[in-house]
Amino acid sequence: KFSSWLIKIATNQYRDNLRKNKNTEIIDESMECKDTGPEEMALGNIGYKEIIDVLQGLNYEKRIVFILKHYHGYKYEEIAEILGIPIGTVRSRLHNSIKTIIIEMERRKII
Repeated sequence: KFSSWLIKIATNQYRDNLRKNKNTEIIDESMECKDTGPEEMALGNIGYKEIIDVLQGLNYEKRIVFILKHYHGYKYEEIAEILGIPIGTVRSRLHNSIKTIIIEMERRKII
């Protein structure tokens, strides 16, 4: 699949970039909505930043599987192909990432 091939290339590029630039700062895109006022936007951004922080706290293996599944909508087989790992490993990492996210969000009182 073309998308799997492209994600594999992007993943490898990302890994190479991480190795080269240890002090990389991730910049969040601003969340704009015309129907909300500044207070709602500020509160929404705080929650958004907390969730992004929780995701960034995951190790790379758990984070990439979670993002490919829940953000990009890939199936287990596609994720396994992209990352070059068995499907069982994909399932295990996804389960562990969700468990870690829930624990951390409860600890921070986000949920």
